[in-house]
Order: sequence, then structure tokens, then C-alpha cells
Amino acid sequence: SDQGPAIRMPREEVVLRLMELQNLSWSKAMQAGAQNINSLSSIETIKELSKILRINIRVVSSAGSIYLHQLSNIFNDVLNVYRLYSEQIIQACAQQGPIATRLTVYKAMRGVKTDILELFIACLDACRERDEEFDSAHAKELFNQNFLPSIMNEVLQDYHASPPAARDHKVLVLFSTAISVLKDHISPHIPRILNALFEKTLEMITTNMLDYPEHRIAFFTFIHEANSHCFYALFSIPAHLQKLIIDSIVWAIKHTERNISETGLEILLALLRNVSGNNQIAQPFFQQFMLPLIQDVFGVLTDRLHKSGFKLQASILMHLCHCTQLGQITAPLHSLGNSVDNAQFLKEHLGGLLVKAFPNVTKQQVASFVQGLFDTTLDANAFKLHLRDFLITIKEFESEDNSDLFAEEREATLRMDREQQYEYMASVPGLIKPVDIETDDL
Repeated sequence: SDQGPAIRMPREEVVLRLMELQNLSWSKAMQAGAQNINSLSSIETIKELSKILRINIRVVSSAGSIYLHQLSNIFNDVLNVYRLYSEQIIQACAQQGPIATRLTVYKAMRGVKTDILELFIACLDACRERDEEFDSAHAKELFNQNFLPSIMNEVLQDYHASPPAARDHKVLVLFSTAISVLKDHISPHIPRILNALFEKTLEMITTNMLDYPEHRIAFFTFIHEANSHCFYALFSIPAHLQKLIIDSIVWAIKHTERNISETGLEILLALLRNVSGNNQIAQPFFQQFMLPLIQDVFGVLTDRLHKSGFKLQASILMHLCHCTQLGQITAPLHSLGNSVDNAQFLKEHLGGLLVKAFPNVTKQQVASFVQGLFDTTLDANAFKLHLRDFLITIKEFESEDNSDLFAEEREATLRMDREQQYEYMASVPGLIKPVDIETDDL
């Protein structure tokens, strides 16, 4: 009968009871592995472990942060499996080459490793949500103290030691998620994470523009999250890693894939704004990177393959030029002495680059254009118009379809037309379906 007394159980016990059968199967596999390690390498066992891990992933997605009690129950075994399969895959690649990752047994092992990474990602995502008995701050602290150090030991070491073909892009997703969720709590670990991931990933994605597309996206998402949530940690790392970060962002903005190029521009703009907000960081940063950055951004601005990024390119140039004109960059950008200020030097430097790059444009046109770039009375729209007028005059854009340069205005016009059409239809009873009116009101 449903009239009986309610039976209350602690929620963590409910989760453990729910996972009882899976935990029993997991324990049997671990016990068999303790007696004979080779049993964990059989394809049947690998498939069974994968199934159990995927069930755990589904449960954490529903149960939320209370699942961390279940994770603590299997955590050490999970890391041991990750280490075992990592060692076997690395050994196989050393003996048979990268093709070993495509063999059935090693492919299945990589699948289990991916499942483990996805389980950790799901647990981090669960820590974002507020729980009536297990608040998110406590869950984040628990994950950060009890799980993250061991995860870093195994996962970072494996990623660094593995050949490119065996590196999982989910590692980058895992640490992007960790930064997004844990924020400043993970800042002390940022140098170690960057040291393990950065150069190894760059080796993979900068060889050409096509290989490892998932790693490319995950890599720049990682940089974006680090810049958003652990900005100061990025400037507590060794100088060569700081330069690698900037080089990787510049490489992204030059990429011919539109999504990657625009992601790079977004990261660079956000980074510049963060840098400008801290004078102690800003001066050495701009002293080292201002000239190459402004040259690289002008390079993509005047490249016909990158016209779709015009809005972000303009925002970056406006930020750099106006900061200089307003005297916010006090560290010298040149070695000409105090008689030449940074704004004057940058105008002359930029003018020289443009005259050399576009011989069809007169020096007077270039001088007028450069002067306009440093006019701080121009707002964002006026600055973009000034840039666009110059681009259309140079030979590279004369006979081109320049519609991408006007994409923002075109979208604004279409949006205004839609709003006007809706207002007209709303003024005539019966022209708009009731369901559309309700949706719009919401």
C-alpha cells in the first residue's frame, strides 16, 4: 500500500545501492586482474569495463554531485586501469608504430581510457550544479582535493609520454572543464598542466592545417577557459610558455578554417582586454608582443581568405592603437630614446609596413589611414568604416566580393527588417498565430 510509512535513506547510500550490481561486476574484474594481470587485457573484460564505466557516466549525469561518493568507491581501480592500458598502448606503439592504435584490442583499451576521461568530465560538470544536500562549493572542494591531484598524475604523464596517435583530445576537454568549474582553485596547477599539454599538442596541430581537428578545437577551448578563469596564472608560468601561448593564438588567427581563425581572434581580444586591466602585466607584455601582434593582425586583415573575421580584427586593432595613443603603454616599444613616444613610433612603423606591402597606395593615403587608426574619437563603427574604406582601395580587394566586410551591417539590417515586419503584423489582428505571440512574449 502507498499509505505505509516513508522510508528515508541517505542519498549517498541510495547511489551506492543503485550501483551495487555494476560495482560487483567491477570488483570481480579487478580481483581477476589481481590474480592474473593479463585477464584485464582480454577483449571481453575490456568491453565489460567500458559498459560499467558508461553506466556510471549516465548515473552521474542524473544524480549530480552526490555521485562523488560512488566515484570514491572505484576511483583507485579506475586510475589503475587507466595506467595499465596507457602503458600497454605506449609499448605497442613503440614496437609496432602508430598503427598499433588501430588494432582491435588497443582500440578497445583507448575506448576505456576515453570512458574514464568522460566520467571525470561528467563529475566536474555535476559539481557546477547546486544540490540540496551537497552544495556546489563543497563538491568542487572535494573534487579538487581528493580526486584532481591523482587524476593529474596519471593523465598528464600519459598524455606527455604517448605518441601523437595515442593522445586523446578528451584530456584537453577534461582540463578545460576543470578550469571552467574550479576556476581560481586550479590556478596553482596551471603551470604543470601547461607544461604537460602545451608543447605536445602544438607539435600535433601545427604540422599542417588538417590533422587532429578534434585536438585543435579542444586546444583553443582550453586556452579560452584559462584566459577567462585563470588569467593571472597564465602570467606566472615561465616566459617561454607565455610566448608559446601567444604564438599559438597567432597561429590560430592565421588558420584558413574559419571557426579556428575566429576562435583565435576572440581569445586574443579577450586576452588583450585582460592584460590592459593590469598595468604590471601590461607593460612587459606590450613591450614584447605589440609590434609582432599588430603586424600579424594586419596580415590577416589584408588577407582575402580571412575577410569573415573583419569585425574581430577591427576590434583588436582599435584596442592596440587606442591604448597606445592614450599613453596607456608606457614601456618603450623602440630603442630611439625619449624624443619619440610610442604612438609616434607605432604610426611610423605601421606606415612603413603598409607602404612596403601595398605599393599601389600612395604615401599620403597611408599616412591619412594610419592617422585615423589612432583617432580616439572614433567609436567602433566609425573605426570599422575607416578600415573598410582603406581595404577596398588596395589592389587585393578591388575586384573581390567584399560582402563579408559588411556582414555585421547586413545582419543588423535584416534584424531591423524582421522587427518592423513583426510590428506591422502584430498591429493587424489574426496575422500572427497565437503560439508565435506567446513564444515571442516569453
